[in-house]
Amino acid sequence: MNNKNKITILLSVFVVVILTASIPICAAKEVNVLVASTYSTDSDNESVKGIYEFADVPDGEYNLTAVKNMSEIASGMKFWMAGSKVTIVNGQPVAGENIPLVTENNTVWAEAMRNLINSSTLGSLTGNASISGTTVSYMGHNDTGWTSIRGCDVGLWQIMDLQDGIIDITTSDSEGNYNFSDVPDGYYELTSAKYLSAMGGTWEYGTSNVTITDGQVVTENILMSFVDDNETIAKAQNVTATSDYILTPIVGNGSISGKIQMNGMSGDLDNISGATVILCEMETPDDWNPWNDLDSAGGDHITVTEFFEAYVCYRDDTPAPETNATINVTRFFELFMAYRDDTPM
Repeated sequence: MNNKNKITILLSVFVVVILTASIPICAAKEVNVLVASTYSTDSDNESVKGIYEFADVPDGEYNLTAVKNMSEIASGMKFWMAGSKVTIVNGQPVAGENIPLVTENNTVWAEAMRNLINSSTLGSLTGNASISGTTVSYMGHNDTGWTSIRGCDVGLWQIMDLQDGIIDITTSDSEGNYNFSDVPDGYYELTSAKYLSAMGGTWEYGTSNVTITDGQVVTENILMSFVDDNETIAKAQNVTATSDYILTPIVGNGSISGKIQMNGMSGDLDNISGATVILCEMETPDDWNPWNDLDSAGGDHITVTEFFEAYVCYRDDTPAPETNATINVTRFFELFMAYRDDTPM
């Protein structure tokens, strides 16, 4: 019996295992989530100039970000910007946390950060600590060299290990449209979810993958469907649980937009409003994956479709799509093991 006939027999044994394997969405990633914002005091009185404070801060790790458009003070000056890292332990307050601003040459980034801090609507903090200090710059005009800078936008960003590696979040509008702008080049997963309490607690859920190259403008509609299995419901819940997070702005030249849709009763596609849409940055699949398919639903994991494509390529002595790699018996079983064990290629 030749190897191909052996694989034909083995497929009938493996298929039940294959169809029950799970495919993860994008991996966890440390991100900055805006949890509070304020201004440093806008006064020329040196005793109170540039003072900021955050109250009721829970335990955790935080980044402070201060932004000031210095042209408001002197014409022609650039943005000044700075960050500082703070850790709250056992509700202990942190005082005297000065934020030393320096010139920020990336005006787009500074404006995006300032607008985000200045315009975001945030909930109340529920901790016991406080963080306070002054926004300053090294001018060398006094004994310490530090001069207080008034009227800065100050954001408090909690450092979180967000499930799904979320880098941006939006909500589809009344026509089902969503949009992510300023997206850097990269490989992304889009996930949308919506809970329908009026229909007895039904979840809608859908995913899609997109690659941005050379600042492309990409249109990608996401088709959602009703779900009732516990694993997918848990994923949908995780998506909607992030809807109030405000993340550090991303700055790039690309964009991703489209519609969130479902198959309607009439057979046409219905636009879905009010769906939470998350954008996750993912690692590009390893080059030795013989498909190397950035649009694959599995990313760097082998999908059931790819596995059966591998079998057909092996059986018919045809090269793999995308890379034209040869599928020999060793590679075929490597693909199967990666799929079975849910390990990346």
